[in-house]
Amino acid sequence: LDPTIAKYGYYIKNDTKLALKTLSGDINGSYRNVFYIDAPEGDFEVVVRVTGMFNSEGQTAGIIVFSETMRNHAIAVAKRYYDPVNSNYNLGNYYELYSYKGTSFNNNTSKSVGSFPNVYLKLEYKDGVVRGYTSLTGTGSWTPIVGTCKDNEMFKAGKIKIGLFGCAGSAGDITDISVESFTLNGKQISFVGEDSAISKV
Repeated sequence: LDPTIAKYGYYIKNDTKLALKTLSGDINGSYRNVFYIDAPEGDFEVVVRVTGMFNSEGQTAGIIVFSETMRNHAIAVAKRYYDPVNSNYNLGNYYELYSYKGTSFNNNTSKSVGSFPNVYLKLEYKDGVVRGYTSLTGTGSWTPIVGTCKDNEMFKAGKIKIGLFGCAGSAGDITDISVESFTLNGKQISFVGEDSAISKV
C-alpha cells in the first residue's frame, strides 16, 4: 500500500484523480471511504474510471447512490471480485449493478472480465430506474450490465448523494485503487478547490 493511503485511507493525486484504500464494509450502510456530491434534481448520469486489480473476496470500487437520511438503502455500479475457487459465484473480477434495501442485497452481475485493470463505469438514473454500463475507453458505445435497480423509497426520502467508493466486504482485505475522470451529466467534478463540492464519509 502507498504509505499516504495506508495512513489516511485515501490520497488526492490531483484535481481529477483520487487514490483509495478498500476498507471493510459494503453498501449496506457500513461503507467508508466514500467521496460524494449532492445529486441534482431529476435524472442524472455519472461516469468514473476505475483502475486496479482485485484478488480477494468482496473487494469493490465504483459509483454509489444513497440517501443521507436513509443510510441502509443504496445502489451501486462497481467493479467487484468473487473468489473463483471458494465462492459460489465463480466469477473473479466482474462488473455489477447492485442495491441494498434495508435488510437484503439485490445483485445484477455481468460475466467475468478477466485481467482488465482499467474500466469506465456509468450509472444512469432515468425515470426512477437505475442502469449500469461499462466501457474500456469511456467513449463510443457502452456495454450494459444485466438488469436494473429501483428504490422509490430511497429517492423519495431526499438528500440523495452520488459518490465514489472502495470497500472490501466482510473479508476486509485492503488494496489500493484509483478513481478518476469523475463526471456528472458530462461535467467534470474536481476533487480539490473551492468548487469541488466533494464531501467524505
